[in-house]
Amino acid sequence: MKRVVFVLLLLASASAEAGWMLVDSSEDANLYANFAPIRKKGNLVTIWFLLDLPAARRVAAGEYLSVKIQQEYDCGQERRYRKVFTSFHSGNMGSAQVVDTNPEVGEWVPISPGDASERYWKSVCKR
Repeated sequence: MKRVVFVLLLLASASAEAGWMLVDSSEDANLYANFAPIRKKGNLVTIWFLLDLPAARRVAAGEYLSVKIQQEYDCGQERRYRKVFTSFHSGNMGSAQVVDTNPEVGEWVPISPGDASERYWKSVCKR
């Protein structure tokens, strides 16, 4: 569970057929990335992640089974990331209704050597 919470903090608008690739899995959730619509601007790379859950969870606005998270990575010497946008969906794989959104841009978080954040940073920044 701690791993999923960490992944959720890391991260995170397309369907499963549109290029979601499984990048991490646990009994609590599957994490997918969509490398097709990746955007680059200087050292900054923007990508979508999707957290797909086996059972519904709740936010104030209702229950959700998946979360789309748009992340921005600094691929320069700063080695950091931040959340740009989050949407909570009532169906698996980002389907059905949008239950809630969080358009607040998060604070920059440094990449921690040897953990999942570094794996994701390398995966995104090498593209």
